[in-house]
Amino acid sequence: MTSIVNFTALTGSLSDKPLCYLLRVDDALFLLDCGWDDRFLPEDLELLAAYARQVNVLLLSHPDLTHLGAYPYAQASLGLDAAVYATLPTQNMGRMCLQDAVLRRMEGEDFTLMTPASVNDAFDRIQPLRYSQPTSLLGKCLGISITAYAAGHTIGGTIWKIQKESDEIVYAVDINHRRELHLNGTALHSNGTILDALHRPSLLITSTHSSLSSTAPRKDRHASLHSTLSETLLSGGNVLLPIDASSRVLELLYLLEQHWSLHRLSYPIFFLSKTAYRTIHYAKSMLEWMGDGITEQFATTRENPFDLRHIRLCHRVEEVEAVQGPKVVLATGSSLLSGPSRVLLSQWAPHPENVLLLTQRSFPSSMANQLLSLWEEASGVSAQQGLGERGMMGAESKAPQNSLLSKEGDEGIVPSRKRERPKESDSNPNDPSSHVLHQQFDVYVRDLYQGGRKRVFLGDALLRMFPFQERRRRFNEYGEAIHAEDYMKASDLQAASSLAKASFGPSDPLMDSVSPSSSKKAQSEPVKYITLDEGPITWQCKVQYIDMEGLSDGRSLHMILPQVNPRKVLFVAGNRKETNAMSETCLALSAFTRDVQIPHEGLALNVSSSTNIYRLRLGDQLNKDNEVMEEAKRPVPILHAFTDVQHAPHSPSPPVPQLPGMSLKEKSTLVGEVRLPELRRLIQASGLQADFRGEGVLVCTPGGVTIRKTATGKVAIQGPLSEVYFKVRKLLYSQFAIV
Repeated sequence: MTSIVNFTALTGSLSDKPLCYLLRVDDALFLLDCGWDDRFLPEDLELLAAYARQVNVLLLSHPDLTHLGAYPYAQASLGLDAAVYATLPTQNMGRMCLQDAVLRRMEGEDFTLMTPASVNDAFDRIQPLRYSQPTSLLGKCLGISITAYAAGHTIGGTIWKIQKESDEIVYAVDINHRRELHLNGTALHSNGTILDALHRPSLLITSTHSSLSSTAPRKDRHASLHSTLSETLLSGGNVLLPIDASSRVLELLYLLEQHWSLHRLSYPIFFLSKTAYRTIHYAKSMLEWMGDGITEQFATTRENPFDLRHIRLCHRVEEVEAVQGPKVVLATGSSLLSGPSRVLLSQWAPHPENVLLLTQRSFPSSMANQLLSLWEEASGVSAQQGLGERGMMGAESKAPQNSLLSKEGDEGIVPSRKRERPKESDSNPNDPSSHVLHQQFDVYVRDLYQGGRKRVFLGDALLRMFPFQERRRRFNEYGEAIHAEDYMKASDLQAASSLAKASFGPSDPLMDSVSPSSSKKAQSEPVKYITLDEGPITWQCKVQYIDMEGLSDGRSLHMILPQVNPRKVLFVAGNRKETNAMSETCLALSAFTRDVQIPHEGLALNVSSSTNIYRLRLGDQLNKDNEVMEEAKRPVPILHAFTDVQHAPHSPSPPVPQLPGMSLKEKSTLVGEVRLPELRRLIQASGLQADFRGEGVLVCTPGGVTIRKTATGKVAIQGPLSEVYFKVRKLLYSQFAIV
């Protein structure tokens, strides 16, 4: 049986707005995501307000504002009273995301659209599901089941499969097939194959958000991130990373914690959020929802990977300001419109040694998106390339800087492919005596045990070609630490001690190699003015964008979608350029479906498998006078009538007016299914002999009448016209309902 399926995009089609869609399956109305941005403008929810009271089921796919930001407001103010389903991490992390956003707004203004209490009340109503757990719905959704599958991108991120009879609808937005540090890839495409349960759906609803991007390899992006942090901290600057409160921030926290632990760095890192402690608490308790690397690490060491030793959790900006010196701050408010990220930006922007590091794109009217556009203009690198060099924004800087930026824009797309990147070293950069390793010694310790034989004298060491970065041993073969000062002359040791005292400080030994005058090289004049609500500020800090969104790029989507091989496709959640490009690319594939549609906001699309089928609702009198036949103890109605069905987009089951009926003489139709073993017992009970011979052929004696099933499922009866033949045929017909 074919269901009537209508799709309406409320927001998030042909634009980068938050996601919110209506899906009607017969009489059941689904709301797919309920997104908002951190401006919280009620006028953005006008279309949602018109349908909120009609919604039967709400499905949430990711724990961020883009996918669930409007849910508490719709539940409290728009009359949304639907069954809500999400995974446990989406419920917990989504709660933290909304709590942080509400508390940030309440701190800076009289914000009354939502309160922490209303957020808690809304998320307490969510029914958590596990992955691959089919759930049957009730009420108007009777006969429909939903199943959640891993989407990647965020912890608890979900691909929803909605199934009714033979119709299968897959809602897969913001997926990531790549394995990350704290998450596995999506279940849709794992190990190069498509999950059977998601293959060949009747309708695929997917996003085109990153269809024009080309993401650099993960190791290159991580190397660029570490390089930016190291260079900025060594020069005495601060690094600000605007992030979300609970989803993508986990990847950055785990990455920085691992890097700081491996290299024993002492520069402070702050996670500045109104819900920082509770977010980390939830992360510690949901390791089973994370990637294999996290679970294996916990099983081996029995230490929770989110026991952060190098990252300080804080709630207020004052806690960050109390710590002097270079620092890294991950502050909530990824749009830079409000919150601690906005406060720190206004304080750090006038200083050229600081860096604003963007790791994800925001909605079009946000400050983060405007700064990203200025960065693209200044550096000549598109953010869609996923990896860019740091550069000053605007063209007001001097000519030598502009020429340098253009060179970086041409050669800095994937910098690790064009220049040698230092390998991981087992040396300790925080060793107070590490600066002396660049001087000369009486004993050469690097090549003592290299090459499989002992090298004692300096003259016997291997010569290196330029450029080469030395990798020095921290421990000898007996496990004892190698202290360079043990091999220094007294005069050299005294000079090194004097240099250490004059450096930035004993807690930051990496600053020893920086000239005190390096921080004075900044320009004396400003290079850009940015206007904030508080007034214009001088902009001299640097801006860099490194793609850490965790989404499948365009090339990957072009490979995955043909393997899914859907019968119909709807492209949503992307701007007009991305959506049109994705549609054109898919239509150019000969093996891909021709039924590709792009919905417009507010317009309903009929995406049923058969668009000329209508479900009719019979009136009581018409139903009473209708002829009903019994088939396998089920009523089969027979109706001969003319009716004029007016298509109503908001009512998939229009009523049928009672019109004058007209008897039609048509060929009889047999409804039902015959089981030959049961027919055999019935024939034997009538006094005839019936046995199976050959390959499932039922032979009746006397008379030689045969009954068999064809390859297409039809029943064939053969034999000479006789009393036995007509008796057997009558018994056969009694197994059907004749219409």
